[in-house]
Amino acid sequence: MSIERIIPRNAGGFRLPNDPGVSNVPLYGADANTIRMLTLDLSVPNISKEIKGVVGNFFWVIDASSLAATASIKLDHDQGESFDISKGFFLSGIRSNKFILTNAAQVGASLRVMYGVAQNPSLTIVNPSSAASTVELTKATTPDSLADVSAVGATTTQIVSANSSRREILVHNNSAAVTLRIGDSGAGAANGIPLPPGTGFVFSTSGDLYAYNPDAGAVTVALLSIED
Repeated sequence: MSIERIIPRNAGGFRLPNDPGVSNVPLYGADANTIRMLTLDLSVPNISKEIKGVVGNFFWVIDASSLAATASIKLDHDQGESFDISKGFFLSGIRSNKFILTNAAQVGASLRVMYGVAQNPSLTIVNPSSAASTVELTKATTPDSLADVSAVGATTTQIVSANSSRREILVHNNSAAVTLRIGDSGAGAANGIPLPPGTGFVFSTSGDLYAYNPDAGAVTVALLSIED
């Protein structure tokens, strides 16, 4: 765990989020603007670990090994409630001399923290995790032209087997006169989706599909599977 110190050289000080800044800021002493950097190693578990020397009135998690890297801290002492921190967390307006760190072991995880003294900061808390949402990224799909299946006359026939990689399947009724019923194993004369002659329907399922054929003769069914 390393600590770096940065002291601004300009008497006008520096600006932080929501800090209006002031003029005539001293360069040295307790009232001088001071910035330090701290790297928190989250690869090992910590339970109420005291991190001393974290003096300042603002605390900013400026970077992280990943957006999933998280920990919780308490300011100055181990009493009271803790608050969770992750990349983007910012707190100002509360002076502290140390903090108490708690985190579960997270392989290869770390948080990069900026802290220090800013002149007259207003009380500000920014917690990006409170507004975070989960985004699902889908993989590209591949069509698979399956062999035609014969729906036996006057019975219910399985036309598609379950496939966990399948997202959708196009079922086409090749008959010129017979309407099939498509569904689960209970497809029948009054059950399932009617599939008129010469039409197709896309089913979003990875499970089995069956076709009920009310006619005496067999009907050919064409299939196109869309898979991961």
